[in-house]
Amino acid sequence: MNKARRTALGKLATRLEDIKSELEEIWDEEQEYYDNIPENLKSGERATESEEKISQMEDIAYSIEEIISSIDDLICY
Repeated sequence: MNKARRTALGKLATRLEDIKSELEEIWDEEQEYYDNIPENLKSGERATESEEKISQMEDIAYSIEEIISSIDDLICY
């Protein structure tokens, strides 16, 4: 792979890191929201939905991290 393509992939990985950071900020906000729900309401629909969204964001962040790692592998080889 030539330098231009490695550079382009590096820029893509950086953009993905930025996206992951933004996602983690939203994830943290949702986690804070969930953590502040009174215990007697945690079995309610909103709390359940919040918990599901937190889990989904965690999965997405992990997937983005895997993609970044794969791009890094491409660049290094």
